[in-house]
Amino acid sequence: MFIFRGIIALSCIAALAQIGLAQRSETRTKHFDPVGLRSVVASNQVVLVLEPGINPALFAATRGMHLVRPMKSVENGFVFALESIAVAKQSLSAFKSDSDVIAALPNPIVRRIKHQFNPNDTYFPKHVPNTTWPGQWYLSNGYTAGLDLNVLPVWQASITGAGIIVGAIDDGFQTSHPDLSANYSGTNSYDFGQGDSNPNPVTEDDVHGTSLVGLIAAVGGNSSGITGIAPAAKWAGLRVDFWSSTAADFADATLYKSSGASTAIKIKTHAYGALDPCFPAALELSALETSTAAGTIHVFSAGNERGWGAEDVAKLPLQGSPHAITVAAVGSDGVFTHYSSFGAGVICAAPSDSDGL
Repeated sequence: MFIFRGIIALSCIAALAQIGLAQRSETRTKHFDPVGLRSVVASNQVVLVLEPGINPALFAATRGMHLVRPMKSVENGFVFALESIAVAKQSLSAFKSDSDVIAALPNPIVRRIKHQFNPNDTYFPKHVPNTTWPGQWYLSNGYTAGLDLNVLPVWQASITGAGIIVGAIDDGFQTSHPDLSANYSGTNSYDFGQGDSNPNPVTEDDVHGTSLVGLIAAVGGNSSGITGIAPAAKWAGLRVDFWSSTAADFADATLYKSSGASTAIKIKTHAYGALDPCFPAALELSALETSTAAGTIHVFSAGNERGWGAEDVAKLPLQGSPHAITVAAVGSDGVFTHYSSFGAGVICAAPSDSDGL
């Protein structure tokens, strides 16, 4: 099992490092100016863990608020909404001393930016469909020997990810994609943005997750598209709304099927970052620690923020966490990419675009 988990971790690392391909700083500023924007925006919601046996609806009614939803992965955990942001802030201290409450935390809106990428090619070998195509050089580099993930000996040892489920926390997944559907695990997928079991794209911008799981677990040996790094692994789509999901949504996705009684998902990828450094992330950090303690491997992309305020992962609670495997990007020329974030929390680097190949 350890060997299988190791190769899937490698697959996540490579996939996440690919995220640097498309997002350049000049492209970023065309869409929005990150200066002044914040990753965390206060809301009128709180997350409470109630004592066993407490009726959440009755609890809410007697305290002038309403029940939003139960937490999917936190026993006796519920999201409640109060009259206003100010009331929610004032009520937190009261909840902490309430005999019916085990734990009380704010539930802010957490805005995330995608660490984007464009795949170098759609076929494994170079020169297919014509001589201008580099192929999946990051798996087996036909140009510069050694500047790749060296997966061929691993595949030859029959280590392909069989029996492992990788969970991707991302914006949307084309579950019927011909190169992905055979490895899709619908029973382990969920849409935390919409509150249902369908993780397919909701908006036209929901394209990131499909590309990510393709790099990890696209079906290999089917004479179509690309091969994933772990071509026999199953993947689960854990959809979030990057611009409007709350901390509870991200925490729930982090814990889902990888904590408590259900640990079907052994590896999770987090291909998103923050707009600004040093933001509060109590719920997400607690979820990350709990899931890691349950044996889940969590892989985070370092980010594309070199030259911006969030360029040092030590300033990012999640990427800087000791419970995260944080991955930077190295280009096809063997040098760190001009956009890759850095910092003491970076564990390793994996292939990405360097404008050269």
